Amino acid sequence: MMQAFLVKKLFQRFRQVAVATVHCSFERNASQLAACKRCSSGKLMKYFSAPDHIARAIHSEIYRCWDSALVQMSPVANISINVDSNLDFL
Repeated sequence: MMQAFLVKKLFQRFRQVAVATVHCSFERNASQLAACKRCSSGKLMKYFSAPDHIARAIHSEIYRCWDSALVQMSPVANISINVDSNLDFL
């Protein structure tokens, strides 16, 4: 899926690309998405409509796919940002 996204004309316009990846734990991501869902629908929604262990596997797989895509992009800069602190980055 990432491969299909990266071959779009938008990415072919550039000779070089710099990447900043925001890393967010499953717990923090689930909490933020649940808060957004709660605000829009008025009730609490689960992060994924899958059992917790499967939802965690999906979260990990998303980051694994992104890391694989980074190898194919060969970015000139690859910055990693971790938001699992008390800085309230997101």
